[in-house]
Amino acid sequence: MASSASRSTLSQDIGAVLGVVAHGLCNPAELWTAVGPTPNELTCGLIGHSFRPERDIPNLSGKAILVTGGNTGLGKETILQLARHNPARIYLAARNQRKAESAIQSIKQELLAAKGAGSAAAEAVDIQFVQLDLTSFPSIRQAAETFLQNNTRLDILVLNAGVMAEAAVTTPQGHEIQFGTNHIGHFLLTKLFLPTLLKTASPSASGEEVD
Repeated sequence: MASSASRSTLSQDIGAVLGVVAHGLCNPAELWTAVGPTPNELTCGLIGHSFRPERDIPNLSGKAILVTGGNTGLGKETILQLARHNPARIYLAARNQRKAESAIQSIKQELLAAKGAGSAAAEAVDIQFVQLDLTSFPSIRQAAETFLQNNTRLDILVLNAGVMAEAAVTTPQGHEIQFGTNHIGHFLLTKLFLPTLLKTASPSASGEEVD
């Protein structure tokens, strides 16, 4: 039985790979942009341009931002780069408060070092921790409630958190851990924030700022 299940899984994997290859062959331009070097990389910067945070991120004055999984890796770097552009407030949403607070301290130290010790602009960056476990629906709802109790707008929502687990583990709701964390958890979080995101994006809200 196990051997039959393994063969079935292998067949599904092979089918998925062949499907991706077939799609790429039918859409070469799309495949090239996904796996090949960009025109900017091919021409050493003569054609097009690569993304440069210091140049391409606009002024974020008055903006409220929430980044999931912001205590390490890409999430932490995202907060650092966004913080350089004067947002009103950034929320670091993660499971581990100790690691999150350590990351916040590290980000603030790097901002101070870049802007100069004693810089009022660097010291004024407001980065706050929000407890969030994306495997837990109650935790997701509590995180959204905590944020919305203190904010009337959400300008940027970065869904960065994710796991890659090898063991067969499920969430408390019974979903496979990767699917439950990376997709379902973020889907629920976005759904809870959607009314605020839409309100913030409406033209009538363009002049509002975080208190």
